[in-house]
Amino acid sequence: MRAAPLVLFASSVGAFAYIAANVASGAARPIDEMLRRRIRRLRSPALDAVSAVAVVATAPGILIACSLAVAFRFRRDGIHIWLPIAASPLLAMTAGRCFTEILPQQLAPTAKEGEREPSFPSGHTTGAAAEMFAMAAVLRGAGIVSRPVAVAIALVPFGGGMNRLYHDRHWTTDIAAGLCAGTAIAVLLTTASRMLRPRKNAGTTSAPSAAPASSDPRR
Repeated sequence: MRAAPLVLFASSVGAFAYIAANVASGAARPIDEMLRRRIRRLRSPALDAVSAVAVVATAPGILIACSLAVAFRFRRDGIHIWLPIAASPLLAMTAGRCFTEILPQQLAPTAKEGEREPSFPSGHTTGAAAEMFAMAAVLRGAGIVSRPVAVAIALVPFGGGMNRLYHDRHWTTDIAAGLCAGTAIAVLLTTASRMLRPRKNAGTTSAPSAAPASSDPRR
């Protein structure tokens, strides 16, 4: 793994572990509560209309379908392109299931009394980040999309996460941890894409051998 991806992976895992520790200890709850109150005060009819569109655009089924469609579209451009993109939903779902079973959970803000609704980290955000970050990095690395398009793809998980907060479905720590987890998964997939990329030939051709010296006619 190159230096930059390694630093990004380690930073994402470290940030995830830090958030998880603070959630487990309860230290993050005051900040979560404060941010929740501020976000709830932002609600308005105009933002409700924008949010309704975002709900559909960032739905897990839509993003998974996009990942599979993009992988199918570029299936003939090489396994290093289609496989990481196609694998991102599966890895994200597997990670989400492991998180729910292993990590200490906090209930969603809207969970009713006695109802178990684990929310850490946000599965929607983990999946969106893994899928869209991997797609943006792989397509950009292959020169298929421009930098602005790659940035636009990578912004989708942030919009989806903000929308989850707007609808009071998650705490801010749920979204932040989901972005960290998705980033780590995307780094692994992008590294796999780089390793699967066909190696270019050296492109150097051997110089033509010198013609044998003609025999001396005076011999």
